[in-house]
Amino acid sequence: MNKKNLLIGLTIFLVLSCFAFTFDDNDFIWLWQDRPLAPIVLGGSALLTGVLSFRNRGNT
Repeated sequence: MNKKNLLIGLTIFLVLSCFAFTFDDNDFIWLWQDRPLAPIVLGGSALLTGVLSFRNRGNT
C-alpha cells in the first residue's frame, strides 16, 4: 500500500468519525456528546492528513 492511499483512507476515516452516532430503541445520540473536543481533534487531524495527501499527490 502506498503512502497516498493510506493518507486518503485515513482522511476518510477521520471525517466519518467526526460524525459518529449511536442508535438505541428510540434514541439517536451523537457519540461525542460528552466529549466536545473529540470532533475538533478528529476534524483537525482529517484536515492535516487531507493536506498531506494532496501534497503527496504528485509523488507516487
